[in-house]
Amino acid sequence: MRPDQWLVSGTAACLASLAFAAVFGLWNAPYRLRSVSAVKQKWGKNSARLFLLGLGILLLFLTVIVAVDWRPSFAR
Repeated sequence: MRPDQWLVSGTAACLASLAFAAVFGLWNAPYRLRSVSAVKQKWGKNSARLFLLGLGILLLFLTVIVAVDWRPSFAR
């Protein structure tokens, strides 16, 4: 892996772990973010948790994609 892949996948993994920490109740600060707060006010805290869970899963997926160097054929 190239150094830039380490940086990007490491950053995505850290952000995914922060999102999972917010989902499981270990960290409440993300619920004050504008987008998460709007989801929380409109549909409730469980929906905001689902939103953060989806974000964490997406970031974890991106971590794996960058780490294994999967790219579209036109980017090689």
